[in-house]
Amino acid sequence: MSAQEILDRIRTITDLDLNFKSRKQLFASPVEELGELAREISIAKGVFGKAHRQPDEGVLPEAVDLFICAAALGKIRESEIQFCFTLDNHTDPFDLLRNCVNCLSAENWETLTINTICIFRHFGGTFEQFIELCNKKLDKWESSQKELLKCTQQPS
Repeated sequence: MSAQEILDRIRTITDLDLNFKSRKQLFASPVEELGELAREISIAKGVFGKAHRQPDEGVLPEAVDLFICAAALGKIRESEIQFCFTLDNHTDPFDLLRNCVNCLSAENWETLTINTICIFRHFGGTFEQFIELCNKKLDKWESSQKELLKCTQQPS
């Protein structure tokens, strides 16, 4: 599967969500995911007070969660994703997290997705892993949507 197919899938699922949520309500998702990603990075990097904790999902899956949430709100292009995977990323992940916070507050979804991919790459994630994790996460999102739709369509 290509990056474009992932982006198309995100847009399709987002369109369905927007039948039940506003864009303002969707904004809560990347905020939540950024916190989860920050926790996983702190654990992975052995930050004082976090090093004793066990990771939940780990950095790579949490980075994909944030990427999906940001891509749902923005207009990232396949070429930007592909470009991120050509870079050698030596940027400190805490600097990238700070960039993510700034992008989130500015609602700069495209740059947020790029910073998120850079975090993914910093922790050794490959393009193939990225696509695989995106599909897994999108399958889960679609499944939960189907369950919610069943609940809303049942007679009272």
